[in-house]
Amino acid sequence: MIVRTASTSDTAAIERVARATWRVDYPDVLNRENTADAATDWYDESAMTTAIERDDALVLVASLENEVVGFAHAYVAENWGDLLRLYVAPGYRERGVGTALLDRTVDDLFEAGVDEIRAMVLAANEHGRAFYEASGFELVDEDAETEIDGERYRECRYRLDTGRGTTADD
Repeated sequence: MIVRTASTSDTAAIERVARATWRVDYPDVLNRENTADAATDWYDESAMTTAIERDDALVLVASLENEVVGFAHAYVAENWGDLLRLYVAPGYRERGVGTALLDRTVDDLFEAGVDEIRAMVLAANEHGRAFYEASGFELVDEDAETEIDGERYRECRYRLDTGRGTTADD
């Protein structure tokens, strides 16, 4: 497996992974229209090209045999990093892809000088929640809300502290 910085040529593969993951992780939470609209808004070629080209963004992909099977998307903001998305295609889970992406994301964000990393996941995504908790992230808010295609959803927020200094909440 290779984990590398994403390029604009990866945008279609990132969108494919996002769509497949949302269909599996949120079938009882998000309707098909919300899933399709959000995937288009957040993961289409234009959105991902913008993210990849931002100086304060980190977009990584994991590939097996030249196929993108997962991605992570984070931003550096002042002294913290926001891990917005980490998805692994359903057929490639439980193979270390998510852990490899997370490890590289954490390393790159800490190397950029952040004191903590924040991660967000929909409360209904039990697989995602368990992954962050098993990876050492602390649950700091399980009653946050986020909006997807005009509808409000409960979101859990996690934090991983480097122990080096102040945090985003200070």
